[in-house]
Amino acid sequence: MSSSFYSRELQDVFAHKLIGDNGFFLDFGSSNPNGCRGERNGLCSNTAALEKNFGWKGLLFDIYNFGAGGRKSSKFFQVDCKETQKISQILDENLDLKTVDYVSIDTEWNATLPILDALFASLEGFKVMTLEHDSFRGAHYAQMKEESREKLFSRGYFLLFGDIRLEEGHRHAKKPWEDWWINPSAFSKEVQLLQENDLPYMECISRLEAL
Repeated sequence: MSSSFYSRELQDVFAHKLIGDNGFFLDFGSSNPNGCRGERNGLCSNTAALEKNFGWKGLLFDIYNFGAGGRKSSKFFQVDCKETQKISQILDENLDLKTVDYVSIDTEWNATLPILDALFASLEGFKVMTLEHDSFRGAHYAQMKEESREKLFSRGYFLLFGDIRLEEGHRHAKKPWEDWWINPSAFSKEVQLLQENDLPYMECISRLEAL
């Protein structure tokens, strides 16, 4: 995969394939904002490459004070992502637009649903989302996955690739780990026809590249 992208499981590739250049993101659980693909000293960013190499900008959220790491087009907010009201307030005060291109959610299981509630309260919608659920880890994670799907389905979102699997060689290889969503009103039926569950993430990207 091109060195222009940084996220380990190609979430930034997914967003860029569908949106292109100059998008706007919300990154929850941004962790190491400048993390590069292949690093082992921290989680890799799903959005840094979009900003650095493709003209995107956005808002970064994390409970830890990593800061924006020199990312001049993004604002960082140190906040507990379980605080729906606080997240919603930040969105209301810092967003001029009501529909964003990409939402990345990579948080602990008990923060995911509060984030979704904040998004629904403050936005009209989003075009693309990657949501890490780690449902293989146990009952709390599996329940969060089902509840997040109920919330998103009820608002008309389309699960393009569900229960994406990690590749061979990963310590959790072949286990269900993440969902990738789209707003069907933003894309052609051709994109929706790619839908399938239980694929390795590289296969998901390969399907998009074949369009």
